[in-house]
Amino acid sequence: MLPNDLKERGLFDPKILPKFYYRDDGILIWNAIRSYVYRVAENFYDSQEEIENDNELHLFRHTLTKSVESGGCGLKDVPGDDNAGITDLEQIVDIFTTIIFISSAYHAAINFPTYEQCAFTPNFPVNLRGSIPNNKKPRTELDVIRTLPTKDDTLKIMTLTRALSTFKSSSLGNFDVQYMYNRACVDALKEFRTELKKVAGTIDQRNRLRTVSYTVLHPDNIPNTTAI
Repeated sequence: MLPNDLKERGLFDPKILPKFYYRDDGILIWNAIRSYVYRVAENFYDSQEEIENDNELHLFRHTLTKSVESGGCGLKDVPGDDNAGITDLEQIVDIFTTIIFISSAYHAAINFPTYEQCAFTPNFPVNLRGSIPNNKKPRTELDVIRTLPTKDDTLKIMTLTRALSTFKSSSLGNFDVQYMYNRACVDALKEFRTELKKVAGTIDQRNRLRTVSYTVLHPDNIPNTTAI
């Protein structure tokens, strides 16, 4: 979960690490997704007992935590219990919020700046030539140039990263196919889109005050999936 991850790495407090825009904007997106997931999930369960008796839900968690060698996903720290499975609504919300956030916002934050980072090869060379240095002997500029990718490789890297960084999907909350027609779920989606517009306004305002704009977590720039 994003908040827990930031806290565990000592990155949650803006006083300790100011101008960490991934955290600042990411928390807004996380909270919007979590509110949406909660509204949808609570519509399907009237009691904790129903959750505890949902075998499909428990098998889903088991698949998430089961080792890759055994046909699972091998995930760690999944909310719930290995024996009791998922036991309350908060655990459901945390699991699906994490899945949606990683598949949309986290992917956007990692993927779309790729070209900006890699287009100037010395900043982020995708591959290096020669052997890895094993001593602290001084290197010359020529040594560095001989280590960097060739011109042909650089062109390929720029072409690939440019394609990867191009936004081609529908933005978060604007699903290509509607699967849920239940009134509560439809209303939850409307509220989600409204909340994302508020988040967009907040990020726009922040970017006007930032030295360098951070746009990868603007709701308009976050795809619904990891598709590229």
